[in-house]
Amino acid sequence: ETFYTKSQDGETAIMYDTKNELAAYKFSGLHICFITEDSTYNEDEVEDMADQCEKDNEDENKVEEADGGPNMNITIDETRGKVDKSVLTQKMLDFCKHHEIYWAVSRQTAPAAASDGAANSRQKR
Repeated sequence: ETFYTKSQDGETAIMYDTKNELAAYKFSGLHICFITEDSTYNEDEVEDMADQCEKDNEDENKVEEADGGPNMNITIDETRGKVDKSVLTQKMLDFCKHHEIYWAVSRQTAPAAASDGAANSRQKR
């Protein structure tokens, strides 16, 4: 499943491959697709999130406000470098199309203080 989010920092696209326990992240303004090993969600949980987004968004172009949570800091994993594309599914390759694809690591950081009331939002596509 693929999800899109917006915040005051820009847009983010996230794709989960629960079978291979991978997640791909793209950020507006960057030409890198970050791949992380991610077993946070199982297939049923991702499907539930997608179903909830679809239920909440009758108009597909509507973007839902997302609850704030811990911030993630994603950086290139210098020890692993570029991803061997043979480990990615065709859907993930299509998602990362026109981007350099690198292994990445993610770390939770403290939530940023809310400024000017700008809300985060998400949309499933």
